[in-house]
Amino acid sequence: GAAGGPGVGVDDVLPVCNLHRERASVSLGAVVGVYNDLKRSLEGDLSRLGLADDPTAPGRESLCTELRWLVEDSVGRDAADWRELLSGSTSPDEVAGRSLRSRLSPREIREVWRHRLSERVPIQYVLGTASWYDLELRVGPGVLIPRPETEVLLDLALRAMAGRGGALGRHPWLDLGSGSGALAVGLASHSQEACGQSVRVAAVERSDRARAYAEENVSRCGVGDLVSVLSGSWFEPVLDRVFGGIVSNPPYVAGEEMRGLQAEVGRHEPGDALYGGPGGGLDDLEHIASEAAGHLVPGGFLGLETGGGGQAEQLGELMMASTGGASSPWAEVEVRRDLQG
Repeated sequence: GAAGGPGVGVDDVLPVCNLHRERASVSLGAVVGVYNDLKRSLEGDLSRLGLADDPTAPGRESLCTELRWLVEDSVGRDAADWRELLSGSTSPDEVAGRSLRSRLSPREIREVWRHRLSERVPIQYVLGTASWYDLELRVGPGVLIPRPETEVLLDLALRAMAGRGGALGRHPWLDLGSGSGALAVGLASHSQEACGQSVRVAAVERSDRARAYAEENVSRCGVGDLVSVLSGSWFEPVLDRVFGGIVSNPPYVAGEEMRGLQAEVGRHEPGDALYGGPGGGLDDLEHIASEAAGHLVPGGFLGLETGGGGQAEQLGELMMASTGGASSPWAEVEVRRDLQG
């Protein structure tokens, strides 16, 4: 029979990754059929829901990719069967009578997709997972979805960890405002290949909900022996500790920019993980930069994600400026472009 019976609402099947019920047998043709129907109706949906006139809304190509993710997450290991049909290498006649195992029935796939579009729910919250770097991370309401741009920060940190014969990898590292734990897990997962040794990472997160996701991701990614998830705000839980490197993707959206965020972000992702304060959104960035040097070994690395452009330049200037007659503790400050510039 199909997964899910009459009267099952969208809330009963989200996030898809938490559906622990046994995958039920559904018609392969029915799954492909509902996928093709939803894909064909996208243009009309975009117009009907006002997304076509919203410059921040995801476009048709992006939504087609998300729709494919939804089906693939539902059918799991049987995804190869329906991909084969979509590729055109298998004719519809050849799949007559064929079935696959699916968390969602074709009807539920349709309902969940309509919910994603009408409520502008991020697809990562719908699925309960986010693919980031080479990791599959659990996410949901209350935690910021890790972005591809932050992968650039991880690459820079791993490069610093590998430099000078892996010297900075001989010390623990710190991830501030860890959220889902993406950076902490990424550092721990790749430290061996970066510097020839496993590096311990402290991940600090003040939000109880986000911290729960970080703890789950540390466990499911197999780095529980290397990553410690700590409760607190910024440096509070590590006041007496020093690190080889510090990374952070703190809130940096300026006040006036909050109103213009994409609905998937502004309506659903946690505002306290986005809002960087009135004016230029530099409040948390400045705080971290002002305290970080005291928590780094000599020659240590600090990597911060910013909103780019003028914000990054302004932060760099503040870091290199002398304060109270003392010279800047930073030997070098570089602004690097990420995928968003």
